[in-house]
Amino acid sequence: RGVNYFLTSDPEFQTWGDLKGKTVYVPIQSSPPDALTQYFLSESGLTVGQDVNIVYASAPEIASLLASGKAEYATLFEPQATAAMAQNENIIRALSFEDEWQRVTGTDTMIPNAGWGTTQSFIDENPELTAQFQEAYEESVQWVLDNPADAAALAEKYLDMKAAVVEKAIPNMGLCFKTAQDSHAEL
Repeated sequence: RGVNYFLTSDPEFQTWGDLKGKTVYVPIQSSPPDALTQYFLSESGLTVGQDVNIVYASAPEIASLLASGKAEYATLFEPQATAAMAQNENIIRALSFEDEWQRVTGTDTMIPNAGWGTTQSFIDENPELTAQFQEAYEESVQWVLDNPADAAALAEKYLDMKAAVVEKAIPNMGLCFKTAQDSHAEL
């Protein structure tokens, strides 16, 4: 469910409120994972800088810190979450940001993570190309879901990611296709 997760090696961790007095590692300051982490902490009554310390680092650095045991709490996205878990059996995927978003907001909406956009004038001038692109995009998403090993091999070849990790991460990436009309409310 989704692509962002809260990971920990703390077997006692259950909720955001358990992070009082703790340090949380978060990738990319001011990024969506950072904003969501801070939102969830705030909704739990915690103030960043006062109740919880946030340390920013790159996603690969955070995965390495978790795997080595130097970090105990972290927000990570896939496939780095799976990579950290593969290197340290004590790390658990404690919270899904999708589930937390739905719990906190009382909705059943997903958190949009990626998409393509264009102008209405481009769509009006290129309706066939727009339809072809949208169809190909939908087919590509489904192909990745249906062929995780092949997709992972391509990620290793073109994105310099380990195929074994990407293949294990794909089911946890929340990949789905929605048109702009279908995702309007979520956006």
